[in-house]
Amino acid sequence: MTGHDLDQLLRGLSADAEHGATPLDPVRVRRLGARRRHRRHAATAAAAAVVVALAGGGLLTQLPGRDDTAPPPVASAVPSRPAASPAPDAPSTVPPTPARTVGTATLLRAADVPTRGGPALEIAPTGTGRVPDELSACIPDGLAPLRASGQAARDFRHPGQEQPAVQTLALQFADPGAAQRAERVVRGWVDDCAATLEDHGNTLLDAPGDPVRVEVTTPAGTSGEFAVVPVYTQQGGESSQEGFFESLGVTRVDDRLMLTVEVVVGMDDNVSLQPGGDPAGGQPEHPQFGLVRAAAERLAG
Repeated sequence: MTGHDLDQLLRGLSADAEHGATPLDPVRVRRLGARRRHRRHAATAAAAAVVVALAGGGLLTQLPGRDDTAPPPVASAVPSRPAASPAPDAPSTVPPTPARTVGTATLLRAADVPTRGGPALEIAPTGTGRVPDELSACIPDGLAPLRASGQAARDFRHPGQEQPAVQTLALQFADPGAAQRAERVVRGWVDDCAATLEDHGNTLLDAPGDPVRVEVTTPAGTSGEFAVVPVYTQQGGESSQEGFFESLGVTRVDDRLMLTVEVVVGMDDNVSLQPGGDPAGGQPEHPQFGLVRAAAERLAG
């Protein structure tokens, strides 16, 4: 406020005083004017500070305009990234391992079968010998207790004969432990063979006794043995005076077994139960030695 304005104000106050009003002291009037100017400056500075504080904090909200409406929101300058989609599972490229089984490659060949000094044996037609469940006279009630997962058979006969002289059966199991359990079952059949023979109506020509077991040397990690069955005659064949000289071999390699059965029908069976035979006595080794050794080789293939 200028001095001229102050003089006019004082004159107005003097005029009012003439009508009974009490005029203010000029010094107080100047203080009131200065106090008003300070308030206007403080209000302006506070508003500016609010704007600066909002801008410094990164807020995009603006003060309302004269029409008391807020401005529209401002979009963020940083684009949002879409959520990553899960990667699809890659198809497996590793083929499943085929289950092990037995087949023609696992079976014995004619050249594997000992000849007893005679002509070589030949493969017998399928179905001319005993069925697998009756492969040996020591099997009490079929092969189901062995719990094999697969099997393959091959029989051999002497030239000119109809019935096989040697029958072989390869058995596949789920794992080595299952093959070992089956091997123990077969040994149990041998232990009870004399009783089984009589239960099936056969007649024992030898006095009942413990079976004759013979171990065969096979590669490390495998096992092989055979048992000589008590000589017997079949039901109704007592008058022939001919007996059945039967032997049962069992060979184990890993998760496989092979059963080898040789049957000789006659008055006697002159073979040795010693490896290599008895040359001095003119007796060749029992054919089961060669059958078990060959079975260990084929099962490993």
